[in-house]
Amino acid sequence: MKQLTIMVSALLFALSTFAAADKPVLDVVVNGSKTGNSMKMGVIVHEFLKSKGYDSEIVHTDGCVNTANYMAKDTGRPGWFLYSGSTFASDKRKPHGCLMEPTEETFITPFFMRHQTMCTLKSNNFTTMEAFLKGKDRVTVAIGKSRPFDQFAGLEQQFGIDFVEVKYKGSSRTLKGLIAGDTDLIYTGYTKREIQNTETDCFAVSGDVPGKAKFADMFPEWNLANIGHYVFAHSVNIPADRMQEVKELLHESMKTGKLKEFMAISHYTPGYELDANGIGIKEFYDNAYALLGESR
Repeated sequence: MKQLTIMVSALLFALSTFAAADKPVLDVVVNGSKTGNSMKMGVIVHEFLKSKGYDSEIVHTDGCVNTANYMAKDTGRPGWFLYSGSTFASDKRKPHGCLMEPTEETFITPFFMRHQTMCTLKSNNFTTMEAFLKGKDRVTVAIGKSRPFDQFAGLEQQFGIDFVEVKYKGSSRTLKGLIAGDTDLIYTGYTKREIQNTETDCFAVSGDVPGKAKFADMFPEWNLANIGHYVFAHSVNIPADRMQEVKELLHESMKTGKLKEFMAISHYTPGYELDANGIGIKEFYDNAYALLGESR
């Protein structure tokens, strides 16, 4: 009887191992912080992949150096991560020398285009920028650590005061900094988190959102007034013959469930629409170098 039990257990283990090995592998690598939108959307897609029968894990690398080192390993597990024009621009200006330059072989698909927004506390009773800045010689602006420096030079010229950048690790911490009163403003992505927060007033955005002022009208001299946040899916050791499969999977994830809702509330343009309109790697580099104020 004992021998039979051992044989049954061994068979069940073998079957479970076979079933796991039979699943296609696709990991979600999070190149950003644990508290930002990259992790939030990564978790959503991870759940989607598991529901589709994939063997999927979340790997948190938290930045260019760790991500590059992870990609260089022979883990045997293909994956992907979100990478933005602003992260590229920030990495290009950092002294660590780490820069991931996407190629046709590593560019899977656009993931989304997002508006940028500027917000302050509702208790400040914002009416106009001129009234908000009256009597001040400087304002502090919370931004994410992946944003390049010196983004507000155009605003300093327009209003004649200093816009001092305060960097936070993760977009959720950026919002918390504003709510805590540590900064006067935030400049961040226009997402569900900012839209539904009851303590903040996101008074302007970089694109067309009903009921919101446009940066281009408020800040006509600002070089970043019309620049949104371009994010694509970057391959991690995905074989060439699987790239189309992964692209279609990611597009499907944007059309259903939690990710569809998140993108709709936040007024994102989803990747499958961008891809259908011919938006690709060229537009990524255009976005990244516009943030740098350089030409490629």
